[in-house]
Amino acid sequence: MISLLLAWVFFPVVLGAVGAGWGVLVEHACGRSLGGALLIPTGLAAALVVTGTLTAFAGSAPAAVPVIGVGAVAGLLVVAFGARVGAAEPGPRWALVGRWPLLAAVGALVFYGAPVLLTGQATFTGFVKLDDTATWLNVTDIVMHHGRSVTSLPASTFRLLFEGDVGPSYPLGAFMLLGIGHGLTGINSAWIFQPYEACCGAAIALSVYALVRPVIGSRRICALIAFLAAQPALLYGYSLWGGIKEMTAAFLLVTGVALASRHLRDAPERIRDTRALLPLAIAAGALIQTFSIGAGGWVAPAIALLAVAWFVPWLARDGAAKAKRIVTPWPRVAALGGLGAMTALFVIPVWTVLSTFLGHDAGLFSEGQSQAERLGNLIQPLSGWQLAGIWPVGDFRFTAPTLPSVLLIGLVVLAAVVGIVWAGRRRELGIALYVIVSLTSCAIFYLTGASPWVIGKALSSSSPALLTAALTGAALLAGFGRGSQDTEAGPVRSAKRLPAIAGGTAALVAIAFGVLWSNALAYNNVTIAPRDRLAEMQHIGELVNGKGPTFINLY
Repeated sequence: MISLLLAWVFFPVVLGAVGAGWGVLVEHACGRSLGGALLIPTGLAAALVVTGTLTAFAGSAPAAVPVIGVGAVAGLLVVAFGARVGAAEPGPRWALVGRWPLLAAVGALVFYGAPVLLTGQATFTGFVKLDDTATWLNVTDIVMHHGRSVTSLPASTFRLLFEGDVGPSYPLGAFMLLGIGHGLTGINSAWIFQPYEACCGAAIALSVYALVRPVIGSRRICALIAFLAAQPALLYGYSLWGGIKEMTAAFLLVTGVALASRHLRDAPERIRDTRALLPLAIAAGALIQTFSIGAGGWVAPAIALLAVAWFVPWLARDGAAKAKRIVTPWPRVAALGGLGAMTALFVIPVWTVLSTFLGHDAGLFSEGQSQAERLGNLIQPLSGWQLAGIWPVGDFRFTAPTLPSVLLIGLVVLAAVVGIVWAGRRRELGIALYVIVSLTSCAIFYLTGASPWVIGKALSSSSPALLTAALTGAALLAGFGRGSQDTEAGPVRSAKRLPAIAGGTAALVAIAFGVLWSNALAYNNVTIAPRDRLAEMQHIGELVNGKGPTFINLY
């Protein structure tokens, strides 16, 4: 029980403190408040970028944990002494996140962690269903101590796994925060692997909250949307597999979109402030470190759409005035160039191995692969309809039952259109940006001949987007939009609005039911790693440490 509490309480608190501390440092570096909900996700992205850069080289890899720890403490001391850039959320200085986004994040963490938490023991899921978790623990251990170099390691399966399964160009960003968490807490990485994935789910909830807050008037409804949108069925299924890259990329993607949406609302004179784009560059750099050049499927469309929004005069706004005007483009060109330069700086680990990565293709494309290689551990290519976030079947690799799936997915699509259009009419383009970038990236992977295994990763990392738009659309129909209510007590009910309110409320309940139903089925299909056997193996490892090779006949 103590190990469970350490893994699921102490570790998330430490990781949250790292995010908060580094988030405060990012605020001071960019000269602009991140707001309550985006503080921790952006700080975690910054910690990932710094750790990834340090571990790109064998000589600096051991410094990663101390550097991140010192940076986090420095940021928290800034808060303690009251020097933080002003926060958007009301409350005392120490309340960095805000009550409602924090509740959404904790709820998402608990639901992602339920399969382990309800066992009463610290362990992980996906045992022998997808055998990557042991590899990820191996990779994390080596990278945090030696970078990519294994020359100092003796010949062993430990070394062979790293050289064979990972190789010299594998993207390592997804393992950085897990390694930092282990280094700061001292908890065995095996026991915090699942809590780390749940923390990614919590970070998704925080970023979704920030994304929908400008559209939805009620903080309670924002928290509900964030809680549900953070756990789409496909991503939840990947988390039960040990999909560490998919979970990490999902939270970085929505964090980047939420940060970009703030710049879509900026007045023209603020766009010239390249320094303010630092958080967005950090999120983009962290995503590229996580998926290497494959992240271009998300980053390139996002930056292209941001550039279009900046350079189309129709979208230029003059502060409080609504009159259209054309402004000189050169400050925007400079800002865009600065964004690109900062992003390039934050992907040093990718530059160091880029030629090797391109030379080996890293298994991205189907050409020349066998059917087994193309599918990986999938049974069949995943359906694009799984982007809707609802898939009521225990194993996401199988086809869901037709009737309930069609009804619920159709509802998600219709509600998402409502959410995008309604928010767009209010000049809030963040939700539309999230959906467009997510759908475009999946289309890019499909049209360029990526393998079904890689397309599955793209689908899962993008899957919160449509669900976010749908839940927002349902909430807007139900009367929870900005300006639709005078207080937090609820929407103003009028006779004309009653049909829309009833329809929106019913849609919100139905979508919530579809998400929770899908994940309950996945929960019932989970495989849990045997804690006692693994603890025994750990004990054996301590007994034979330094005494030569050991053979254990256990898959």
